[in-house]
Amino acid sequence: SVSSPVGITSAKFEFSVFKNPVPLPLVSLVGPTMLSSGKDVRISAFLGVASVQGGFDLASCMVDQGQQKPIFEWRQVDQGTRTDGVISESSLRQNSGALILTAAHVALVPGSYQIELRLSSGIYSQTVSSEFSFTVIRSSLVAHIEGARNRVISHQDPMFTLNGLSSHDPDSSASTLSYLWSCSDALGFACRNRNTHDLIVFASTPTVTILGGTLEAGQSFSFALQVSKDSRVSSDMVTVAVVSHYVP
Repeated sequence: SVSSPVGITSAKFEFSVFKNPVPLPLVSLVGPTMLSSGKDVRISAFLGVASVQGGFDLASCMVDQGQQKPIFEWRQVDQGTRTDGVISESSLRQNSGALILTAAHVALVPGSYQIELRLSSGIYSQTVSSEFSFTVIRSSLVAHIEGARNRVISHQDPMFTLNGLSSHDPDSSASTLSYLWSCSDALGFACRNRNTHDLIVFASTPTVTILGGTLEAGQSFSFALQVSKDSRVSSDMVTVAVVSHYVP
């Protein structure tokens, strides 16, 4: 108010204080670019803040915009064009700076995946986004001949069996494998029947049986199993020593 010889007059001035929205910084996504089927996937969001060397992990440090947390929206970019490998919406609905897809809950088939994160401010109309791609590759086949790696059999035994039934494809318990057995002597030559001198040929089955007296006594032989499926191959080997005396 102001006083004057003729009286007192007054005037009013109003002003408002607004909080300026802090621009959302750029977001980068970090995670494995290639992994085997059956593995967990973790994709973490990092803020590219110029004043912070390398940014910081949003999973452990959330930005406060007007006292509200930012909103994280994860989605599979290529979902609409896929016939398999679709990640469910419930698995993507993680309002967090890290997307975690556990193998126990999300079955990722071999192939490429494209994930997007949309980060929105709590009270301002701001959104930034970033994309990340990774590839799931087929697991290696497992070839396995059961029993000891080195075994001794008697020339007098009626037969012995090699069992490869535990060989498998980690990506599919119901998958069918191709089996290829081979035998070589200590010099690396293919095994021959000691009676007929013919090459020993094995059936393409998970187990094979060798009759007693087929192999020469006093020698060691290497038996190899190779399993295959599509373009994947795996092998295992055991050594069998044939002796002339009785083996209990």
